Amino acid sequence: MKNIRVDYYHYRLRKGRADILLQKNEGDNEFCIPFRYVKDDEPIAWSIKHSDVEDDENGDLIIIDRALKEGHLKKKGAEEEWVPLNDVRKARLSRNESLELYKKIYVFFLRLCPKEGNLGIIDKVCEMLDALLIEMAKKDYVKKLQNNLDGRRIVIPDASSTPPNPELVKKEIETLEHFRLYKPHDVPMTLRDGMLHDSISYSYEPIDWEALGSETHYFPIFPISRDGKLKPFGLDEEEIDL
Repeated sequence: MKNIRVDYYHYRLRKGRADILLQKNEGDNEFCIPFRYVKDDEPIAWSIKHSDVEDDENGDLIIIDRALKEGHLKKKGAEEEWVPLNDVRKARLSRNESLELYKKIYVFFLRLCPKEGNLGIIDKVCEMLDALLIEMAKKDYVKKLQNNLDGRRIVIPDASSTPPNPELVKKEIETLEHFRLYKPHDVPMTLRDGMLHDSISYSYEPIDWEALGSETHYFPIFPISRDGKLKPFGLDEEEIDL
């Protein structure tokens, strides 16, 4: 049976900046998103219906509690601290330091923050989110390159490829010289755009494997003739007998 946990993404606006409430672990200088586990006899139907719900990597069911709060702290027993969003990536987060967590922190704030009177703060958080999404796209790019070093073959539709030069791939992982960022269009033009919008993500243009020493050989194209048979590209039907 799954454990049910409530994660509290609570923010405040104060003196021209945005803060997030973090919980400090006892005995060290690490923080985490405040959370608690739901008791067996605790009613949660309303919370599940009116909150974002997700599964975490450990199999727990997570209820996301998002709120824009006042400046004072009410909770006792756990040491909590308001941390500026500008500095949240400097805080040591013990439970989960993944880039996905920081993305949630920024996105949840942007969904809560009223635009009136806060456009400067919103612009700053949007800039931090943009830089984070670029970093995540680069991380995915490096992962794809590392997968190739680990033996995964290149797959290009309608083509065959020779393996790239491992030394060039290693150099690319270090320099990202050929990395080309892909941001979805504001109005989705493709399925890829739609998926990136839904996940709030950036990606990268196809890897230039040839620049990394690979040779690509594309298969010949055989259009269909009027009688339904394949026709070699570049020849008129009168020139061949299929």
